[in-house]
Amino acid sequence: MDEKTTDRVERLVGLELDGRLDEAARRELDRLLRDGAAVRVRDEMVGVRELLRRAEAPALPPLLRDRIVARVAVARDERATTPLRLAGGGTLRLVQAITVAAAITLGATAWVTSGGAVRADDQLEHPRTVEDELRERTDDDGSIAPYLEWRFLGAER
Repeated sequence: MDEKTTDRVERLVGLELDGRLDEAARRELDRLLRDGAAVRVRDEMVGVRELLRRAEAPALPPLLRDRIVARVAVARDERATTPLRLAGGGTLRLVQAITVAAAITLGATAWVTSGGAVRADDQLEHPRTVEDELRERTDDDGSIAPYLEWRFLGAER
C-alpha cells in the first residue's frame, strides 16, 4: 500500500472506531482492506475499542476526590454570591457602567446634532457684514432703496 492509501485507510478506520462511518465509506474501506493483515489489524482495533468501552473507570484516590468535591462546593458558593461573571472575569456592574456611558454619549450626540447645544463659533464676535447692514435697512416689502440711500448718500432713516 502506498502512503496516500495508508493515510486514507487510517482515517476511515478512525471513523469506523468512532462509529461515524457511512455505507459508502465502509465499502471503500472494505475494498482497500482486501489484504488479510490489514483486516486483522482493523478487527483488533475494533476489539480494543469494545474492551475500553466496557472497562470501568478506575477509582480516584481519596485525597484527590476530597479536593475535587471541596473545590466544587466552593465554586457553587462563589456563583451563588457573586453577580454574573463574564468570560474575561468582569462583572455585571461593568456591563451596567458601559451601558450608562453609551446612553450618555448617545444622548449628548443627539442633543448636539439637533441644535440644542451652542457651537464653538456662536459666542465669537463676528464683524458686521454688508449682508447684516442690508437686512437691517431693507423695507418690509423687500425693497433695498433705504439701504442704498443710507450706504451711498449717508441718509439716516
